[in-house]
Amino acid sequence: MKPSLLLLCAHLPAPDGTQAGMKCSYHLFRILSRHFQLHILCFATDAERPQYRPESFTIFESHELLPISHRHRITGVLTSPELPVAVGARNSEEFRRRISVLLSRHRFDAVILDHTAMWQYADQLSDIPIVCGLAHDVLTQLWARKQSSAHGVSAWLLGIEARRVRKWEAAAVNRMSMVMTFSEKDASLISALSEGASVFPIQPWFYRLASTSASRDEDSSRRNIVFWGALNRAENQDAVRFALEEILPVVRAQFPNAHFFVAGTVDKKLQETWASPGVTVTGFVEDVSALFSTMDVALLPLRLGAGIKIKVLECMSAGLAVVTTPVGIEGIAASEGTEYLLGQTAEEISAGVIRLLKDPAACRAIGASAQEFVARKFDFEVAAERLSVELISRIKCRALHRNL
Repeated sequence: MKPSLLLLCAHLPAPDGTQAGMKCSYHLFRILSRHFQLHILCFATDAERPQYRPESFTIFESHELLPISHRHRITGVLTSPELPVAVGARNSEEFRRRISVLLSRHRFDAVILDHTAMWQYADQLSDIPIVCGLAHDVLTQLWARKQSSAHGVSAWLLGIEARRVRKWEAAAVNRMSMVMTFSEKDASLISALSEGASVFPIQPWFYRLASTSASRDEDSSRRNIVFWGALNRAENQDAVRFALEEILPVVRAQFPNAHFFVAGTVDKKLQETWASPGVTVTGFVEDVSALFSTMDVALLPLRLGAGIKIKVLECMSAGLAVVTTPVGIEGIAASEGTEYLLGQTAEEISAGVIRLLKDPAACRAIGASAQEFVARKFDFEVAAERLSVELISRIKCRALHRNL
């Protein structure tokens, strides 16, 4: 009989979710289902619930969805002042009650707490031999960046919260049997939080987009630049504003007909705010490969957020030349200058874009090198299978110790 694995998730896992984390979690669970009996209890936000498809959940022996609204998140924060805000937003007595019911009905060999905020539920899981945390990003880094980008009173308040996050996250790591991360970089950050942490880096799942073709007319005076990402996330909204306000004006001084495509799920208000001559806000994109085949450059000027950036990997996998920042490329050990271009300031980033637009051959070469790098270095199936082997080994080891 397969070992039994309980999954406690902060978000709805979905194979075609609008958030990268939803897809990463689902495809990881899909592979784990080959080796484990999976039972899942997950929160589902108002935006996520329409993406629930019963046929996708046949990989689970049982599944429960707990709706969570903005009001529920505020209640969670107010009723758990001892927790950082990002963690308290997933504090729920109803979720705890449902965990108790699951524990009374099943004997689990291990549990995965999917997203760092879910690590608060470890105190209910003392009878489960192996409690693992899945860190999509490292909250300590995320909040430190929020603080560094703020000013005045906001920076002071965010500094207080950043210190609370660091203290809580370090303690939470110590309650985990093992922490999984999606990059070696995040594994190092987790290890720095707790010297004795057991950390197991895997890889994120992402769409392997079809190779971009030279379908554009190279003699055309118009040059197409794309930002790709879920635009209901603050870090992506900040990146688009940075591009529109500081980067594109410099690019257009040399390429007046440069056209900027903002691609990804976006609310109507932002779509109306950003759309202008020379800017197309596409909203949800049905065929991303078709869109990318008409692009010259992927401009991903990220300044906020943490964790490995799926959007960067997807653009690279499609053979697009990427211009990004240290935040955008972290956790992706590609070679600067040959597999992507790097900039930190608006001047540096715009210079990278201009360089690629001026030299289409170099642009194609960087895109091809990026695509080859991703194909060579990233194999999610192999990484997820390695995790399955590790979990089974730990379960067997615990069982052996109990029987001695």
